[in-house]
Amino acid sequence: MDNLTAILVTLIPFVLFCLIVFAILAVFAGAVIFFLKFFNKQWSAVNTGLQQPGKAYLAETAANLLPWTPEALADLSAYLDYVSRAGLGNLHARGTVKSLSRPDETGRLVFELQLKRLKGAMTLKSAQKCWQLKFLGLTSKETPVEADGEPLGTIQSIRKEILLLDPNGQTIGRYQRRQLLGGFGGLTEYAQTPYFGPVELNGRVLAELNRNPILLKPLVGNKIPPPLVKDPASDLTPEEETWLVALVGWEIMYRIVTK
Repeated sequence: MDNLTAILVTLIPFVLFCLIVFAILAVFAGAVIFFLKFFNKQWSAVNTGLQQPGKAYLAETAANLLPWTPEALADLSAYLDYVSRAGLGNLHARGTVKSLSRPDETGRLVFELQLKRLKGAMTLKSAQKCWQLKFLGLTSKETPVEADGEPLGTIQSIRKEILLLDPNGQTIGRYQRRQLLGGFGGLTEYAQTPYFGPVELNGRVLAELNRNPILLKPLVGNKIPPPLVKDPASDLTPEEETWLVALVGWEIMYRIVTK
């Protein structure tokens, strides 16, 4: 009995140690399974959101957008409802620009962005009009723009200033893009702080543009998102409005590409 007791006394710490190790492994395995299921669910949702062909997605979504009215520019929300998938220099993203006044509706604009080897294009549509912006690479300073299939011009990035060129390459406007300050991308309040800069065309200030579309899901603190366009002129011409929406698309494209 003394020998048996001695053996049991010796084994008890070992058994307890094994039980503790087993419990830790079980918790770890459970956590791994939980996260795998969670990320698989998220990945499946992204894949489902990107399955439909681009043209069909744009046409179907554009048909359900809010009508484009004179108030639409000031009603563009900085919050993007979108999905994206990236890897090996390829990027596919699509989504909508929501309405500030009617956030539960489909939105005001729909976009589709496809890049292969970091080159491609983004198509942007309202209920009445279509824009296409060509992405020529991260090192390129120029983004050619078409509106309804016709050349609108080029958005040219020169340091902090963005120049607007007509189809002949002549400078007709500029966008004084604000510099982002501090923060750590999508993890902080900085990711939803608006940074507005004035847009000028043919010597006239058209509006102020927010360079910081929000990619967070959901918004930090459930805040009301800021606008993408602030204080647009009340008497914008069709050309001026077309350029402003093109710049909105340009900011969305670069925000997604460089996130």
